[in-house]
Amino acid sequence: MHALHLIDIPLYIVVIVVLFRINSKAFQNYKYYIIWHTLINVITEFHNCILMLPVVHLPHPLIRATGVMADLGFSGLFQFYFLSALIIQTGCSVMEMFYFRYQASVFDYKDRYFTKFLKFFTFSFRFLTFFFPAITFGTFFYSIQLQEEYKKELAIKDPTIPEITCYSSVLAAPFSDSIMISTMVTWFGCMVCTFSVIPSTTIYLNSHLRNTQNMSSGVIKMQKMLLNSLIVQV
Repeated sequence: MHALHLIDIPLYIVVIVVLFRINSKAFQNYKYYIIWHTLINVITEFHNCILMLPVVHLPHPLIRATGVMADLGFSGLFQFYFLSALIIQTGCSVMEMFYFRYQASVFDYKDRYFTKFLKFFTFSFRFLTFFFPAITFGTFFYSIQLQEEYKKELAIKDPTIPEITCYSSVLAAPFSDSIMISTMVTWFGCMVCTFSVIPSTTIYLNSHLRNTQNMSSGVIKMQKMLLNSLIVQV
């Protein structure tokens, strides 16, 4: 499975190079969203498959990092937070692309009520994108102490898993403290924003492009193609 990423990453690099070489004014702004999304995907895959390389110890909510960063002495909690922040960044890039595609497809979007709906969830996701690293890395050392306590408690209950006490492991303890609760609320908020925007925008734009009389047939086909390619990326 990890060998597939040896193919994925060069393809991502080729995509980024090609996008940078595109000089079309109509595509100028949108391509930066795609570059952002592609770069985040490359970094996420590199971190997950090489730097972190997580191993799940079921049935316990325990993840142990076995990659390069673990060998260098990075804590499992730091690696997990970093991976989570990258995933949220990926979600944010998708949200922004849908919002941009909506603005590019609907000329009078400023006068439509649906714009307020999109703005609310898009701006909420932007806030959560910055809130997550602020709350997690800002309380990192406090969370490390809590992790040690949780892992000791679980080690007493189930001494058959020596990996529990590893510094490179991270134990999910839902609703155990304010930091974990804030993290879960942030993740839930991101999911609500994503599932609110993507399906509704897709349905709205398909309906709009089918009924609009303000575009030529060629432009409508191009907008539909860009929308479909965005859906495929998701």
